[in-house]
Amino acid sequence: MVPVAFKNVTKQFSDTTVVVDLTFEITTGETVCVLGPNGAGKSTTFGLLLGALKPSSGTVAVFGNDPFDEPSVRSRLGALPDGFDVYPRLTGRQHVQYAARLNGDDRDPARLLDRVGLAAAIDKRAGKYSLGMKRRLGLALALSGDPDLLVLDEPSAGLDPVGSYMLRDIIREEQDRGTTILVASHNLEYIDDLCDRFIAILDGRVQFNDTVAALREQAGTGIRVSISVEACPDPFVERIATMTGVSNVKIDSSRIRIDCTPSAKPSVIAALDDSNVRFTDIDIEEQSTMSAFRQFLHEGTQ
Repeated sequence: MVPVAFKNVTKQFSDTTVVVDLTFEITTGETVCVLGPNGAGKSTTFGLLLGALKPSSGTVAVFGNDPFDEPSVRSRLGALPDGFDVYPRLTGRQHVQYAARLNGDDRDPARLLDRVGLAAAIDKRAGKYSLGMKRRLGLALALSGDPDLLVLDEPSAGLDPVGSYMLRDIIREEQDRGTTILVASHNLEYIDDLCDRFIAILDGRVQFNDTVAALREQAGTGIRVSISVEACPDPFVERIATMTGVSNVKIDSSRIRIDCTPSAKPSVIAALDDSNVRFTDIDIEEQSTMSAFRQFLHEGTQ
């Protein structure tokens, strides 16, 4: 039984269709990042997953149960929604105590608040918290009860760099515990190496469901090979420029820059080894996940 299964899910609000025929699964222990521009349908997808919305058609299953009709399954979920806010008059401790009672967790709330960096503000009213502190508190509530499925919608919003590193550490700890994690984030640079898979939603449809390497491949670029040379024979440049997966070759003084797909990189390196090019240095730079995703969006809207 997979933790999350969407099958042909469509959601309409009056005459507006927000998501269309969503079909995907998330297996136990996976960390999956959901990508998409504003208005793509990510929040609606999360609302369906958490049981806040009912599909117009299709089925949503969380651990084999419909989260809308079987709310008891929500006890296995921990969620930090994008629109999370606090009860201003309650302290951080009181927030966690309330969540812990709901989750049957009788451990000291200080444990979770210390984990998210709020130990010094544990008895401060949450209405006095900064935006970043509120996000940390929301993360503590999501972690209450050691959920089997952790759903994080823009968890780094409002966090400073220290908070973002803290979030990374927590995600790694939860991965080690075997937690299944679903995260939506615009800040891909701190999360991409933690994700097993990416699901891209565009115009309410799943347009991509694969690894980050496959995302770079589909975007058409992904690797820049920079070679410092003493001399560069024209035949080598011509050979590289015509190779499958190579999008651009540029010669700048004593340096050759080759843009190619990840799958073309071995062929480019092999061609260099087989050539008579005398080089002094070689640098291989991977395109960022954010750049690949922007390219993917650009191609998807053409």
